[in-house]
Amino acid sequence: TLCIFDLEEVAWKDTETVTGGRPSARVGMGFAAAGGKIYLFGGFGGLDLFLNDLHLLDTSKMAWETLDINAPPSPRGFMGFASHGNMLYMYGGVDGAGNVT
Repeated sequence: TLCIFDLEEVAWKDTETVTGGRPSARVGMGFAAAGGKIYLFGGFGGLDLFLNDLHLLDTSKMAWETLDINAPPSPRGFMGFASHGNMLYMYGGVDGAGNVT
């Protein structure tokens, strides 16, 4: 579930107005902001299911979009994930076999 805290109003905002295909429930995902968009990668979806999907939340439209990427990294969760300029960086994580990547 997406939660939004407004720093100016010092209050939580309603997220029912967010449109598009929301990412499935998960923990340990990568989450980073760049250029007015927030990116979410992978994570652990439960029942030994590690994910390698990439989603973006366009904050100007408040709409989720699943990005179809060519040759994504292996499924993983609990990785380092950051943005710099127009690039996203990911390092490490844990795969479905419990291996540190």
